[in-house]
Amino acid sequence: MLKFLSCLAVAATATVLSAQTSQYPPVIETAAGSTAQPFATDVLFMRLDSMTPTGVYCFNIIPEGIELLLNTNNWEDRQYYVYNDNGNLSIWQGTAPNPAVPALDRIPLGSFNSHPSCHFKIFVGDNYQGDPGTPGRTFSWGLSTFLQYTTFSVGTGNGITVAGSVFEDVANFGVRDPGELGLANWPVSLADGTTTVQTVTDGNGNFAFHNVQFGNYSVELLIPTGTGYEATTPTSFVVNVCGCVDVGVGEFGLRMQTMNCLGRTPGFWRNKNGKAIIQSLTNNFAQLGAHLSLLHVVDADGNPFSTNDWNTYKTWLQQAEATNMSYMLSAHLVAMHWNVTSGGVSSFCIVDGGPLGPVNIQTLMEMAVMALMTDGYTPAGDPNRAYQEQIKNALDAANNNLNWL
Repeated sequence: MLKFLSCLAVAATATVLSAQTSQYPPVIETAAGSTAQPFATDVLFMRLDSMTPTGVYCFNIIPEGIELLLNTNNWEDRQYYVYNDNGNLSIWQGTAPNPAVPALDRIPLGSFNSHPSCHFKIFVGDNYQGDPGTPGRTFSWGLSTFLQYTTFSVGTGNGITVAGSVFEDVANFGVRDPGELGLANWPVSLADGTTTVQTVTDGNGNFAFHNVQFGNYSVELLIPTGTGYEATTPTSFVVNVCGCVDVGVGEFGLRMQTMNCLGRTPGFWRNKNGKAIIQSLTNNFAQLGAHLSLLHVVDADGNPFSTNDWNTYKTWLQQAEATNMSYMLSAHLVAMHWNVTSGGVSSFCIVDGGPLGPVNIQTLMEMAVMALMTDGYTPAGDPNRAYQEQIKNALDAANNNLNWL
């Protein structure tokens, strides 16, 4: 009987075999004769087609799509003599009929339960060469006059676990090096094209999906906006799940994004150097007002401020002061907007926001816009003034490169 092991031997002619057509494919079935796939049992048999001519045949099995042999026993142990009596086959192991042994009507294939693949291809041919001294390794079909194949799947998928990990790729090599730690609470999804389930990594960066059913799945690492991380490995892997063994997924690597955190003050964004940058960002100032309107900035009296005129903008920025805290907040928000838009500051850069705590620039700017939309005029005594001042101070320090974390 064929012993089916997880160690694989190279099949030099597998590519050629894969290109063959099969006019009379064999049938794979269970002991009871069922051909329903995927097979839940690991004890399978091969029934040859009734058109198989009388002769000596040998067979090979490979995981479908992989150029490897699974047979680790000698090719001579896979020889069978087939006698065809008007479509009724009698089969003996070996190269000749053996009257002392009852003839078989099908060939036993053995056990598949130790191999991680689910899909297999089996070839049967009448012209072959092999190396008796190298079991399972050297095999060629040559010019077979009768070469057939079929595919089959094994495994129920009940109770199978798909597992993997997410790590911080400090070395940025795309592989996990010793000492590189797992990342906790990262979302990972498992999808089959119809249904998607999601989990998060544990404290060591490991994740697992349990009781996964037979089929093909995509395991994807999700990178939420605002995390400041980017992938150093593929962010998705295709896995084939069967009832044989649990499935391990390649490790997902992440690293902190390379970020520019170099702020410039409101003074820069009204001088000639800042002017040149803003001019290029706003189509020669034609879109300057659109930028300002999106930020909901205000003037000294709390009125919404927007203009496409450089000198009007320059004067507004130069005269900003804190009698109306909303006005001063507007000036520092605009400066940070140009810092981010020009690429000088990444929106993922994190600052020490004082009473606001650690906060990234994107969130801090959103807080500023919301505060201005809530109250555009905050003189002394206004209940919203203190909160706006906290946001202003955080932006002011960042524009001066004083509070980056």
